[in-house]
Amino acid sequence: MIKKSLQLLLFASIILSVIGFFIVTKQLAPFFLIFTSILLLFQALITLIWMTYQWYDPETINTFKAQKSNPNSAQLSFSLLVPARHEAEVIGDTIKAIAQIDYPNNKYEALILCRQDDIDTIVAVQTALDELNQTNIRLVTFTGGPTNKAHSLNRGIAQAQYPVIGIFDAEDEPHRDILTIINNALIDSPANAVQAGVQLMNYRSSWFSSLNVLEYFFWFRSGLVLFNKLTKATPMGGNTVFFRKVALEKIGGWSETCLTEDALVGIRLASQKNRIKIMYDQDYVTQEETPPTLESFIKQRTRWQQGFLQILFSDEWLKLPKLHQKLLVLFLVAQPLLLASIFIILPINILISFMLPVSIWLTLFTYLPFYFLLMILLIQTIGLYEFTKTYNKEIGLRDLWALWAGFIPYLLVLGFASFRAVIRLTLQQTSWEKTVHTNAHRTLEKAKHLPGKLAWRGSL
Repeated sequence: MIKKSLQLLLFASIILSVIGFFIVTKQLAPFFLIFTSILLLFQALITLIWMTYQWYDPETINTFKAQKSNPNSAQLSFSLLVPARHEAEVIGDTIKAIAQIDYPNNKYEALILCRQDDIDTIVAVQTALDELNQTNIRLVTFTGGPTNKAHSLNRGIAQAQYPVIGIFDAEDEPHRDILTIINNALIDSPANAVQAGVQLMNYRSSWFSSLNVLEYFFWFRSGLVLFNKLTKATPMGGNTVFFRKVALEKIGGWSETCLTEDALVGIRLASQKNRIKIMYDQDYVTQEETPPTLESFIKQRTRWQQGFLQILFSDEWLKLPKLHQKLLVLFLVAQPLLLASIFIILPINILISFMLPVSIWLTLFTYLPFYFLLMILLIQTIGLYEFTKTYNKEIGLRDLWALWAGFIPYLLVLGFASFRAVIRLTLQQTSWEKTVHTNAHRTLEKAKHLPGKLAWRGSL
């Protein structure tokens, strides 16, 4: 499908470039350049604001940290749902990580959710369960319904025994104390949902992995905190999220037709005035991996962007009770249209700049967004230093070169994924394009001690 979309993209770009060249006259060219520059400038400015919030309001950031001790610890009971589809390579280690969570076994259960036709994953799950011999972790198999994460979660919640539902992905490495700090957060707050931190770890696996890692690093510790502080209606992530079961049941669980069921469930909860608590503490993040290949990364981002578009063109966000909540969610779910538009019109903009004469002042104005992009790159460079220091990782010139050289290509890939999402939505293609997992976040520590190129790549 990516090959077909790429062919369509190249064809559309050529046609639009030709049309833009012949239609955009000398009189219209300045307006077109100004519009494009403003679009780029707006996107870059908003990105700068949420990325740097952690630095200019550290006191607020600290209020979102985890409460690490509580006299009422282990008061709540949890049902952890782990949907797994074609995850034989990683699911065994995830089950072992869940089994090591430091919480009374009679206070939590883990349901590993697999379709009956996924034989390899089922065998891997059963092998891990036989090795652990823990009665609070069990395999749940099912048939029927759409093949997607939302359907698996709905099957899981129907069998969950406990009043708090937690979600982990099949490759997750949750912190040993995660249930303790969520227990504390829910006891001390009227919230019906908690989003905790997630962090990609394998920053050396590919040319784009450090940029992907930094997206999570800034989003969870800065952007998510800012948006939740402003509106209390930020769309939630896909894992390390916890809900009171009654609140989930009241909204009907997860939508099985939306490709970003996680974001939609947060909007639905906020629409019914449920309080959503954001909790970020770098010491308690769930560790994950970046997609192993560019194709897998594009498919993942296409799915996310298409899901946002599904929400945008529904009436779900309009049900939010406050105007500022509607505006924030509108901005977030409209991102695919903005990125796709920039991706399409940027070649035309460049063509006009080269082929048609424009004033020096207009030329200088069109450069302004790129100065902001350079500021974002500088902030990401600082972020890479902070990430490696926070998680006791190494950093060298090669890491910096990978970050700098990959910055613009990474933005173009995000634009292409958004464009592809628009195409898929237009063609009504809603199949679930699964992200491949390889345990790269778990092999990173081993690879770090190997010599030469393999050690830098960070995956075995």
